[in-house]
Formats: sequence, structure tokens, C-alpha cells
Amino acid sequence: MKKGLFVAGSAMLFLLSACKEIGPAIDFTPKNTDTSFKERAFDTTYTEAAPAPQAKKILIEEYTGVQCPNCPAGATILKNYDAAHPDKIVIVALHSGSLTDKIPNKSKYYFANNDVQNMINNYLGGNVNAKPAASVDRLQQGSGIFMVNKNQWTTVIDQRSTATSPVNLSVTSRYDSAYKKVVVRVKVVYNTQVTKKQNLSVWLLESKIIDAQYDGTITIDAYEHNHVFRDFITPVGIGTSILDSIAVKQPGLVYETQLIYEPKFFSNVELDKWDLDNCHIVAVVHNDEQGDKEVAQVVEVPLK
Repeated sequence: MKKGLFVAGSAMLFLLSACKEIGPAIDFTPKNTDTSFKERAFDTTYTEAAPAPQAKKILIEEYTGVQCPNCPAGATILKNYDAAHPDKIVIVALHSGSLTDKIPNKSKYYFANNDVQNMINNYLGGNVNAKPAASVDRLQQGSGIFMVNKNQWTTVIDQRSTATSPVNLSVTSRYDSAYKKVVVRVKVVYNTQVTKKQNLSVWLLESKIIDAQYDGTITIDAYEHNHVFRDFITPVGIGTSILDSIAVKQPGLVYETQLIYEPKFFSNVELDKWDLDNCHIVAVVHNDEQGDKEVAQVVEVPLK
């Protein structure tokens, strides 16, 4: 009898468990507003083992223009230094301000970018009134960060080459031709303690552009323009803050973000001449303190 009761009870428990309702799985993944495009923008933070510092790269912001007759000489100085010191510097050519209009009856493209000039004036402190000029990691050089004496550039770069970076920076970029969007993934890992506010800026550059350029007293019709700043991917000028709620960033702290960018040339007649095969993504980690925008690390990768 007891055996029969046990069997009956077991059967009842089996039936009850078999009838338990299980709802549909809940998808906690944030939804992209463009349901046909599967990638999404995000940022996150976590900790991992503190890494050994990676080699420091140096950001060179070159203030230039197609109507600047002395600018090719400055560009050559930086090109030669880059060739002699591979993977040491990242050059960004800033076409803004004076001497950037198209050369009449010569220029096919327009490189000038008003947002770049706003960054220089409102975020980097201005104080640049001649071309060519160059900034080395945004370090102060007298009254500003730009040096107009091009003969000083390599000396300052050499001095800066002994610096180490408090962050390890890695970047990947992928172009989705079906949706005409660029997916950029950036990872920042602190390898030492940092107490200053820091921002991340991500930009798009284009190289190997053949167009007119003044050079001394002549015009070069087929001059190769390289490292031309095309657009901001992060907010104009200032970039995006890196974990500003954390006052002291300890070794091993990670900030990771994914950015979705649609090149503007798809909706702009002037910009439809961009060649994405010659475009690069540049990511910069820099201080965001009053009077201190020093670059901690910079990385450049092909857009595709």
C-alpha cells in the first residue's frame, strides 16, 4: 500500500512539474533604432589585470592650407621624420582658417573644415596666426600649442619621444558597404593611476588626394595631400569624456566604446569625392583640464 502511495505521489509531482509554465526568453540587448542594421553603439567599463605600458605614439597636428606657399616644406619635414621613425608619429593635417580657399581654376576639392577652426579657437586656446604650424601632443610652446618655426618641430618631437603613456589604446574599424556605415571599436586600458579628466576623440582622415597646392612661387597641379582631416566621429572638438564620474582611474580600469558612423559624403555633393580606401581612423586620448589638453596616446588604423 505504501508503495502504491509513493508511486501515485511521484506521478503527481511529475505532472505538476511537467505543467510548469515557462515564459519566452527575455532579450536584454539594447535595440538599435535601425532594425535592419545589427550593430549598435555602446560604451562599457570593467577592470582587468593592469597591462604593461604600450609604446607611446605622438600626435602631430599640422596647421596647413592649399594656398599656403610654405606648407609643402613643412609637410616634407614631417614626412621625412615619419619615414625615419616608423610607427612613432601620427600626422593630422588641419585645413582651416586662412589660405584654405580653392586655388582658382585649379582645385577640385575643398579641404577646409570650420569645425576644426572652432576646435582650435575654442578648445585648444587659439594663438596660431601663421602657416605652416605644428602641435606636438598639444604641449604648450610659449603662448600656445602650435609652433610656427618648422625648424623646431623635429627637436620637440625628439624630446617628446621619451614620454610614456598612462593608457593602452587599441582601435578596430570595419566598413559595412551594405548600410554605408563605419563601425569603430575603441578600448582604453589604464596602466597607471590617472587623476586628470580625460577625453576620447575619434576622427576620420583621408590620404593620397591628388589636387593643386601652392609651393613657393609655383602651383603644383598634381600635389599629393595626405593625412587630411575630414570629419569628427566623436563630438566636435572636445570628444567624449572617459569615465568622468571616476575621479581616480586605477591601473586595470577599462573603458570600451563602439561608435557607428555614417560618412557625410553620401549626402553632400562636395564630399562625395572621398575615397574610403584611402581613409583612416585616428583615436586620441587627451587631457581635458583647463589649459591642459596634452595627448596621452594616439592610434591610427585603416577605415576598411
